[in-house]
Amino acid sequence: MELTDEQWAIINAPEHIFKVNAVAGSGKTTTLLEYAKRRPKQRILYLTFNRSSSDEMKKKCTVANLENITVQTFHALAYHHANGRHYELINDFSEWTIFDSYVNGEIDERK
Repeated sequence: MELTDEQWAIINAPEHIFKVNAVAGSGKTTTLLEYAKRRPKQRILYLTFNRSSSDEMKKKCTVANLENITVQTFHALAYHHANGRHYELINDFSEWTIFDSYVNGEIDERK
């Protein structure tokens, strides 16, 4: 695949932190992979919204033999960051008794 002038501008950019905003199918992933190939010592974080996109990108990185890209979902990044800081992650909904009582008919909604 022939890269566009815009893609080459990104690949050759001197900045180390930037955002690429483009429509689906425009070549963002291809650009990132080429960018990473040319900077094997630079660590790159690639964030996605869902696991399927994350898994797909991980496969592409493996095929391209790129070990300098960390691929995670936003949720996984937040979870690992919080867990790494030893925050207590709980699913304790015990304080939702008012809602539970309302659903169970224990609270008269006219009051």
